[in-house]
Amino acid sequence: MIKKKFFLFSIQVFFLFSCRTTQNLQKQKSDFYSVTREKSYTLVRIDLSAPGLLIFTNFSSSKPKKAQILINTTPFLKKGELTGLAVTEKKLISPPLSDYCTLCLFKDSAGWKGEIIDSQDEIEKIRQEKGDYPEIAAGGFWTILRDGEIFQFKDYKNYRIGAGLSDGGKCLYLLCAKNKNYMECAEILKESGAESAMQFDGGRSA
Repeated sequence: MIKKKFFLFSIQVFFLFSCRTTQNLQKQKSDFYSVTREKSYTLVRIDLSAPGLLIFTNFSSSKPKKAQILINTTPFLKKGELTGLAVTEKKLISPPLSDYCTLCLFKDSAGWKGEIIDSQDEIEKIRQEKGDYPEIAAGGFWTILRDGEIFQFKDYKNYRIGAGLSDGGKCLYLLCAKNKNYMECAEILKESGAESAMQFDGGRSA
């Protein structure tokens, strides 16, 4: 019997990546993820092809009471309304914004696989090509790394949440950092092995 591993994507702000969570993660290191802790950031590397890995959002129809990893993703307005694309269980929760990027997570018999799209408008092309939406799509802000190239932005430092992919989308990296700009986040993710990367909602949400 395969032991289930739970991984929860929070699309709204009430699930946060806290220092306490990070400490617990280190004690619970498993065969499907590993944790790197530095003074200014925490990075989690997840094997998306690991058997038994379950990924949920707070919009999922059924989800575990506990998860091993929680992360905030999509930006939102003061009233809690999502800003940009959100898909759960292949259902569109919030419409796309062309200026923002998205992490798409697909699921089949081989496990999970990720893809970062630079514009959320590309989600309709994916739906047409694959016949449906991804299992999960979590919108963020902008792509910061593509094929090893770091994109340039204004040098504005803040708390950051980012995600990266490698190994054809089978390896997912999650980054929570403090006092970093987008380029520094991209550099951390690149040095950790990511080939492409993006920024989720950061600031106070991180």
